[in-house]
Amino acid sequence: MRAPTANPVAIDPGKEPTMNRKAIALAVVAASFTFVAPVANAMQGANTPEARAAEAAKKGADHLRWFVHRTRMIYSLDIRDFLHLVP
Repeated sequence: MRAPTANPVAIDPGKEPTMNRKAIALAVVAASFTFVAPVANAMQGANTPEARAAEAAKKGADHLRWFVHRTRMIYSLDIRDFLHLVP
């Protein structure tokens, strides 16, 4: 029978597992950049349904009517809210 040998992969109980903490910290930072960028872009307001309807209204009443009708099931916009923007 062979004598047991020391396991070279054994974790030293007195040593702190810093690699795991560094990997987790890096993953958290990477995830925050992934999720923060779209939110920051959405908060600018350039692509909100109201802003898009206002842009359509500036192009004319037909464009506004078409946009509101095309997106009616998604945004529930009312054409009367944007009529004052039609030139």
